[in-house]
Order: sequence, then C-alpha cells, then structure tokens
Amino acid sequence: MKDDQRAGGGASFRRRLGRTVCHGFSRLAGFLAYAATAMLLTDMVAWDSDGRIVRRYLQQSEAPTAGE
Repeated sequence: MKDDQRAGGGASFRRRLGRTVCHGFSRLAGFLAYAATAMLLTDMVAWDSDGRIVRRYLQQSEAPTAGE
C-alpha cells in the first residue's frame, strides 16, 4: 500500500465509526420495538384473562362484569 492511500477502501475512520454507531442505534431501535410489541401483547393477554390490566390502568377496585 502506498503512503497516500487510506486503509479500509477509502473510508475514513470517522466515517466508518459514524456508520457503526448509526447501525448500532438502528439495531437498538429495532430491539426496543420488538420489546414494546411483546409488552403490549402480554398486556392484551392478561386483560383478556381476568381484567387485571383494566383495573390497573383505570384504577377500578373490581373487574368489569359482562353487563357493563
């Protein structure tokens, strides 16, 4: 390699570092989206089973009945 050539196919260190950081944040956002979806589905399942989630969110003392 000649002295005036850059290593890494011409990309500077800062550019490669920036791409790596952006890629890391993108992956983190994807993982957080999956986690939020999983929490939402868990809440929906718990709400369907016995109404605990409804009581926690609406601050009711008892579960709603079928007539309401």
